[in-house]
Amino acid sequence: MLEEEARMCLDWYQKNAGLPPGATYLSATKDRRVVTLVVAAPVSMTNHTGARVQGTTQTPASCEINGGKIDDGWTRTHARRGNWIQ
Repeated sequence: MLEEEARMCLDWYQKNAGLPPGATYLSATKDRRVVTLVVAAPVSMTNHTGARVQGTTQTPASCEINGGKIDDGWTRTHARRGNWIQ
């Protein structure tokens, strides 16, 4: 059950917060109706010498699950609090 909810949560963030292709979650926990993920997303940047650097960010993301479905309103609130969306 947690794995299904974690997948729904990751899908929501991919659709609404612009996660890059290749983003996945490393772990998931649940407290009542809130599923919290550690999202791993690939990043690419240029360092101070001009060299291209590849890496991965790890950022928490939370979703509200109600009746087996994402509660969009509360999930947006969690995403704003986590600085995923404005």
